[in-house]
Amino acid sequence: MNLRKMSLVFMAIVLLSCFLMARISNSEENSLTLEECIETALKNNQGLKIAEQQLNSAKYSKIQAFGRFFPSLTLTGTYAKLSEVPEIKMATPQLAYYPPAAGYVITGYETSSIGFGGRESVTSRLSLTQPVFTGGKIRNSIRQAGYGYEIAKEEFRRTKNNLIFNVRKAFCSVLLAEIFVEISKEAKEVMQKHYEITQALYKEGKVSGYGVSKVKVQLVNSDTSLIKSQNNLELAKKFLFNLINQRDIEDRTITGTLEGEIEKPEDLEYYVQGALKNRPEIKQSEYQQKISKSLVKLAIAENLPNISLVGNYEYQKPYYFVDEWTGVWSGMVMLNYPILDGLGISNYGKIKSAKTIEMQTEIAKDQLEDGIKLEVEKAYLNLTESAERISAQKENVENAKENLKIAQERYRLGLMSDIEVRDTQLALTQAEVNYFQTLYDYKIAQAEIMKDIGVNPTQGGTLR
Repeated sequence: MNLRKMSLVFMAIVLLSCFLMARISNSEENSLTLEECIETALKNNQGLKIAEQQLNSAKYSKIQAFGRFFPSLTLTGTYAKLSEVPEIKMATPQLAYYPPAAGYVITGYETSSIGFGGRESVTSRLSLTQPVFTGGKIRNSIRQAGYGYEIAKEEFRRTKNNLIFNVRKAFCSVLLAEIFVEISKEAKEVMQKHYEITQALYKEGKVSGYGVSKVKVQLVNSDTSLIKSQNNLELAKKFLFNLINQRDIEDRTITGTLEGEIEKPEDLEYYVQGALKNRPEIKQSEYQQKISKSLVKLAIAENLPNISLVGNYEYQKPYYFVDEWTGVWSGMVMLNYPILDGLGISNYGKIKSAKTIEMQTEIAKDQLEDGIKLEVEKAYLNLTESAERISAQKENVENAKENLKIAQERYRLGLMSDIEVRDTQLALTQAEVNYFQTLYDYKIAQAEIMKDIGVNPTQGGTLR
């Protein structure tokens, strides 16, 4: 009997363990970490997919431009039918022989017609053209396409870095919203306990009905704050899941924490130089400058000759006066030299326009660098300021909790008024909000300064 009971107990323990393990496994499957959210966003985000397709388009444009170095081969065919064949009329003399003295004598003329070809003609032509000299037009076109591809690569990197930053920010917003929900719950529980103590004091005649009513109002307000915090949490989660393009958010939770090691930041100049070296926009600006320089070279090349080798093979019927299929080939060197185009004004304006574009890109780069320096300095100040506030805010929370315990005990003993207790509770709530808001600010400042210097921390990005 004892053995049977032990067997039943053992089976119950095994079943309970399996059930708990299944619950834990299911919970882990429905939970998302920051790294998983970033990985999902990189796979599913629509904006990143658009940037990827733009990169592919630039790559194929580069291939297309490179193809201009090689010969072009074209096949053409024509069929023609004439209403009337062109003819030439010829007079043939008629001769008569009068022996013995006169010999042959012209006695008249016979008119005949010779047609040029037939009414129907078919011609096929295979042409091969190889550019030999273009004054640098092809070479500079290829360079432009290559620079365009590099710009698209940097745009893809910029979009990716921005996406990672936005996911990190949205993820931290969810964590902060969850903390605010817990703070609201805690505040409601404290207010509920305060309300119960006030009712007990009312029964003892130590508190008036007005005092109970005031505490009741505060309890309802705390419940309203909790509902608002819960709604904010739902909105934050929906924003995050929309960002990573994860529509099925039923029972999905977030795993992570705002607390962690506070790293000492480098000096400001370190981040500024890193941004000027790694920022995608800086690299894009450099490639834009190179494109503008090649535009000037292209405009100058318009004044230079073009030399091409051309080879043709024709297969046609009729071939002149012979009504049969005949094949012929020809080869030539073609020179195209623009001597005067619009009195020279047209290309002069094109060269000057290209040079002004080159100057614009130089000015734009200087302006971009100034803006980036300002962005980095702002992010750096946010990072250092939030890092310095964390320890002070944490100490405030500990002091506020201790003050609330003392206030509640003194209120229970009738040594403190209701207003003083509520002020103490409000101070604790505000201290907790400030503490976790500071942690959130620090996390966001960390992510923002990495984005501003063009480094992706999820892939081991570094400035060194």
